[in-house]
This record gives sequence, C-alpha cells and structure tokens, in this order.
Amino acid sequence: MARRWLGFGGSRRELRDVELEQVYRMRRAHVVPVRQPLALVSQVNRSGGTLLAQLFSGHPQCHVHPGEIQIGFPSKEEWPDFDLGDAPERWFAMLLEKRIGHYAREGFIKVPERLRGSYATSEISHPFLFVPSLQRQIFDDCIAAQPPRSQRDVIDAYMTSYFNAWLDYQGLYAPGVRWVVGFVPRLASRPDSLERFFRDYPDGRLISIVRDPRSWFVSWQRKKPEERQTPETGLPRWKASAQAMLDNKRRFGERVRLLRFDRLLQQTEASMRSLAAWLGIEFHEILTRPTFQSIEIRANSSDRVERTGILDAPLLRSGQLPEAHVEAIRAEAGDLYARVLAAVDREGG
Repeated sequence: MARRWLGFGGSRRELRDVELEQVYRMRRAHVVPVRQPLALVSQVNRSGGTLLAQLFSGHPQCHVHPGEIQIGFPSKEEWPDFDLGDAPERWFAMLLEKRIGHYAREGFIKVPERLRGSYATSEISHPFLFVPSLQRQIFDDCIAAQPPRSQRDVIDAYMTSYFNAWLDYQGLYAPGVRWVVGFVPRLASRPDSLERFFRDYPDGRLISIVRDPRSWFVSWQRKKPEERQTPETGLPRWKASAQAMLDNKRRFGERVRLLRFDRLLQQTEASMRSLAAWLGIEFHEILTRPTFQSIEIRANSSDRVERTGILDAPLLRSGQLPEAHVEAIRAEAGDLYARVLAAVDREGG
C-alpha cells in the first residue's frame, strides 16, 4: 500500500531509503534557526543543576538542552575556542556531544547508572528521536549559507543543527523563544572558560546554585562511593564552586544569578518566578515541575526515588553524617557558605 501510494515499486529497504531522504529534505528545507542567547546553569555537581534545567523544560520561551551540554573542548567544562581558519569538520568534531548517540539508541535517561537496574525501563527512558547524520548535514548547511565571522556563529550553527535534528523536539516551532537553557557542571569555576562564554554570549546569563556543604557532601559520597571521599578530599570541589560564585557575581554583575538549593526545593514557585522575571520570560506553571518535553521525570538522585516531582529528601541528608564530619565541614566551609548565602539573599535567590 505504501509503495503504491508513493508510486514506488522497489523493495522495502529501497522504500525506507526514499522515505528517509524525504525526511532529510523536508527538515533541511524548513530549518528553524537557533541563535538565542544561552542561559547557562553551572556550579559543582550534585547541587541541583539537572533539576533546574528540567524545571525550564517545556517552557514555550526556552529551548532546553535535555542533558548536560557537552560542547566544551577538550573537556565539557572548558568552553570551546575555535580557530576560524579551520575547516568546518574540525569545529563540528570539537562540539559534538558524546551522549547523543546513546540517547538516540536507548532513549533519554537521567538516572545514575548504578541505579538503573532497580527501575523498569519504561520508568526512566524517554523517547529521543535524533538523527546524528542529519545534525551534521544541517550544521554544514548553516556554515555554507553563512560562513562564520565569530565564535558565536559557529556555536549558533551547532545549536541550530542540534535542535533541528532532534525530530520529536516539541518546542522547535514555538514562537517567541528567548533563551537556550542548559547545564554544564564546573564550567563556572574556571575563570578562563567563563570569560570565553561571556565573550561569545555577551547577552548570555549564568545561574549558579549553592547547596549546603553538608548535604552536598553526602550526595557526592553516594555518587562516587568508590572514591571513599572524606571532607578533606571532597570539599575542595565545593569550595572552588562557592568561591567562584562570589567572584563571578563581582565580575559580571547582573549577568550572574545566585540561587539557594534549599529554596529551589522548598519554595519552587517563588524561586522560578524570580528567575523568569530576571530572564524576561512569562511565568508558566510548568516551571514548578521537573519534566522532559513536558513529561514528568524522576530526580537524578543518588538514591532510588519512587515518584516524579520535587523531592525534599536531599535536604535531610546532612543528618546522616558522623559528627566528626559535620565539625570538619563546618570548620572548612562554614564561613564561605555564610558569605555565599549573604550574596544570594541580597538579590532574593
């Protein structure tokens, strides 16, 4: 029936190739440019970055990257720096995100690997219809149509290729999109990387979340149990992130927003209303629910979770620490945490 409808008498394999070519041709003919500024969420891991991106997911004025943005080179926390004299193949190779192929094969999964066996696949895997070869073709089309004159032009071509090759991305045709939103852990702790980010996105924004170092440490231990972290070995990561928040706020002013993890969990609507106003977007109820493409999603927790939505259990984890660890964390990070909280409170985050 399909072959007759298409006027095609070949084999099923040949028919499939024809249909795939039609998909390529149609999408390439109707590419939606993605050139909006980037609202970057960045701080140390296990501090709510994944949650915040999931709260923005589904908002009609935001293109939201579904996982961690991994366009950094040579590592994801290193903002890329291109030689505009290089060939486009080099730019694309630098930007290409390693997880795309996995998501395309297995679906989008944002649960720690060690916990995946405790869930049914249908509970944690979400459809992600992505064609990597189409992404490369769209990137090449963008470069050919408008040869880059800046680093930003290259990144815009990549973002356009990403969201257009994501075939079931629901927000592609939404009118009035203001931002691309995505999470990159630790980039904000690297002054050179952040300098390059704001060089390429002078209209961009940085959102950094601070978490109580005690509950953060418990979560970090559970995420990396093989490393047997102690406060002395684990806290330097947290401290570098917290100090960077103060430095980045002082350096970049209103382009940086600091947010408390506990308030994000306990006062989600107020926190997201404040962020929406800062970004100049409308408040929608979906900002209060973590989703993937408006589908309710489970938390990227160090422990198995039984339901979707916001969980307050992470705030209680500091009670699981030995008293010696509590005292060590208070001595090592207490003053810095107080200074970051004071900076957050000054702007209502």
